[in-house]
Amino acid sequence: MIGPLPETRFRRGFARLRPGELLVLCTDGILERRAASGEFFDVDRLRATVRETQDQSAAAIVERIFDASSRWATAALGG
Repeated sequence: MIGPLPETRFRRGFARLRPGELLVLCTDGILERRAASGEFFDVDRLRATVRETQDQSAAAIVERIFDASSRWATAALGG
């Protein structure tokens, strides 16, 4: 991990997933992509993107997340 603030605290935990459940981890680089309006890509758009592809492979879900966030950034640049 690079650059955490000294006061940052982390907890270790466990997640139990049942068949068909998904665990999605991402960085702020996805969530903080901005549209021209200044609006972030944010967690709600990430969730919607994952829901659209939840029955596909992990690779397809990752590709769709990258595609959706890239389109968001491109729209932010006006093209």
